[in-house]
Parts: sequence; C-alpha cells; structure tokens
Amino acid sequence: MFFVWTSRMSLLSYYLSKDLKVPVTLSTLDYEKGHIFIRNLTIANPSGSVSSTAFQSEKIDIHSSLTRLFSNPLIIEDLQLSNVNVNIEYYDNGQSSSNWTILVKSSKKKKSSHRYLIKRVVINNLTVSITQSSGNTKTYPTLQQMVFYDISDESGIPVDQIEKAIFNEIIKSILREYSLPSLIKSIPGRVKSLLPF
Repeated sequence: MFFVWTSRMSLLSYYLSKDLKVPVTLSTLDYEKGHIFIRNLTIANPSGSVSSTAFQSEKIDIHSSLTRLFSNPLIIEDLQLSNVNVNIEYYDNGQSSSNWTILVKSSKKKKSSHRYLIKRVVINNLTVSITQSSGNTKTYPTLQQMVFYDISDESGIPVDQIEKAIFNEIIKSILREYSLPSLIKSIPGRVKSLLPF
C-alpha cells in the first residue's frame, strides 16, 4: 500500500487515461487523516476536438479513510468538486455525436466486481460550455451548486467505475437544466434509458 500511495498521482492519471482513452492530468493528490485532496484535475477531449478539455475541476475533496477506500465496498462519505468546467462538443450538424458520447463509449465495458458507495456528491460552481460542429461556442451561466446522494454500483447507473458514475450524474443534470434533447438522443441506449425524460 505504501508503494501505491507514494505513486498516487501517476497511478491515478494512468488509470483514468487508460479507461477514458484521453489524457488525464492533476497537479496534487494528498491525504490527511480521512481527507483526500485532488487539485486541478483535467480530462482532455478526444483527438480532433475544437476545445482542448472535456472536464476540469480546480478542487476535489474526498472524505473517506484509506481503509474504506481499499475496502469492498469502497465507501466515500462526502465528495466535493469545486470550480468545475464541463465542455460539450458536437462533431456533426445533426448533433448525433459528441465528445461525451465518445468518452462514455471508450470506457471499459467489463463489469467490475468491486462495489462502491458515495453517500453525497456536491458540485460547486459548475460552468457548462457547448461547442457546435461549426466551431461556435456558447458558455452558460454558472450553476452555483448541485447535490447528489447515494451514488453506487446498485443505484441504476450501468457503469462500473466511480468516475463514470459521477460524470454521468453531472451530464444528466446538465441535460435537465438546459433541455438538450439532441444530446440525449446521442447517448448510448443503456445510459439514455435511465434519464428522467
């Protein structure tokens, strides 16, 4: 466990990059008595995109002990993301393909035996930008706060990795907030069937 924790930044970046098939970077990953700090997490867009990033968060604070993080089920009491930027980019005029549909499809399909429960997720200051296939970008007003409860492998989200569960919740909330039916249609069937529309 000591080796894993001392190699924490490179291992987390590698794992996320391998899963999403795009570069993932972060500037800080520290642990202090039940509190994990991640700073400046960035997920790049697929190759050929106009915008460089799909997701950025300046601060991610995770409240959980190392014992619970390495247990099965993995349990996180509280997860807070602050100053978050989500970029949605369409690749065709019909808006049937976007960066997020590619990221979701690129993720591993194999079912994980590792269970997890995130009791509360709080997103502070979420800004959404949408880039059309023409290259025009619109940035929407910042959402001050979004709160989710009990995100788990049994909560109905058909994904087996924690980061995908969280990102799917974010995207679903963006769709509800801004009414983007074309993006809903482009989401894979298993995910789309869970959207409350």
